[in-house]
Amino acid sequence: TYSDAVRAGLVYLSEDRKASGLFLDLSVASNISALDLRKLTTPLGLLDRHAEAKQATDLVERHGVRMGGIETQVSTLSGGNQQKVAIARLLSVGPKVVILDEPTRGVDV
Repeated sequence: TYSDAVRAGLVYLSEDRKASGLFLDLSVASNISALDLRKLTTPLGLLDRHAEAKQATDLVERHGVRMGGIETQVSTLSGGNQQKVAIARLLSVGPKVVILDEPTRGVDV
């Protein structure tokens, strides 16, 4: 399964970021944290919003995502910034191998 691949250090980004690469109706922070919620949960199993915000802030700064803030809905971002969010999500789990299928599709390069 994909979760087994993630645990093994292998991540994949589909060429169609809008259909299968992002959750367009969620925030930037939620998209970035979606790949591995285990490291962002409290001992009671609740999402640690502070840890989620810190992770998202670090990754969007590192990748130069232009947006209003980490609570911005991903659907409102440009194609290039959506792609940066999708890549930030992959990198949030510290993968050993990253597979990008058509990484510049739909992006002004």
